[in-house]
Parts: sequence; C-alpha cells; structure tokens
Amino acid sequence: MSLDTGEVHNDPDVESELLVQSDSMFSRYLDRPEATEESFVTDTKGTRWFRTGDCTVLNSENGNYRILGRLSQDIIKKSGYKISAVEIEGQLLMNDIVSECAVVGIPDEERGEEILAYVVLKKDSKLNPQEAQRELASFITERMSNYKIPRIWKFIDELPRNQMGKVQKMELKADQANL
Repeated sequence: MSLDTGEVHNDPDVESELLVQSDSMFSRYLDRPEATEESFVTDTKGTRWFRTGDCTVLNSENGNYRILGRLSQDIIKKSGYKISAVEIEGQLLMNDIVSECAVVGIPDEERGEEILAYVVLKKDSKLNPQEAQRELASFITERMSNYKIPRIWKFIDELPRNQMGKVQKMELKADQANL
C-alpha cells in the first residue's frame, strides 16, 4: 500500500507498506474490533489485505521485495523523505570501528524528525566520541545521500535489549529527552 496515497498497488521501486492476503489467514482479532479495523484494508476490487506494518520496496529488476523496516520505528520521516533506519545501520556496521548501532528518528520542529545514531564502538577502538563521530560521518557521507546522514550521534557502551536480544528502539527514543 502506497505510503503517500494509501492505495493498494504492486508498483516497483515505490516504498510501500507490505500487505498480505490468504484464504487461510485469520480474519479478525478476537474481541478487538478496533484493532481489526486498523489492521485490515480493502482494495477497490473488494480484496481484504492484512497490514503488516513493514515498509518494503519491490525491485523492478528481479521482482523481489526488500524490507526497509518497521513503519512504527524503522522509518524516519524527515523533511518529506521516508528514510530507512535499517539502511543507515547497515552502512554504519560496515565501518571497522562500529561494534553495533541503532538508528532512530526523534522529533524535530523544523524537519518533522531528525536522525539519531546510537553507536557502540569496538573495544579496540582508540577514538574518542568526537573523533569517532567525524570518522563515521565522513564514512557514511561517501555511501549515502546527504539527507540520510545522522545529525545527532550518541556513543554508548551497549544497546538496550529485551529478553529475546532484540534492540529496544522505543527505549532509545525515550532516552532522547536526555540529550
């Protein structure tokens, strides 16, 4: 489903929400009509689709879908752009000084959201946070468009994780108040 128009489509090279449909798929949430209403959409042909909450793009060359991230936390809306936090994280992880990282969008009055990169440096890194920020900003500028470059950097010892080991991005967003 188009993020801009809300219309169901299968157009290549357009960032969209992934919708799924199957005869054997569940039809509703038990005793939760509001959740059911929010989670399904019906196209103009009457087909009912489940909204996954994942942002994807269909590759025009090979017909494969690439998941860019969760709309709720991995898509940053900055100055009219929809930016994949997962894409930025992938680029940062290619740098030899980065052990792990998480990228989130935080509120910005002028741009809607601004990009904040939380970075855990490798133990053998000799760089201080200012040097690491310069190194990473330069590194990522060579690989990504300018509007995707994090403007805010925070270097931490470890990323918050849940019991399954998944990074808790909502906790990181909440932490932005401490910046």
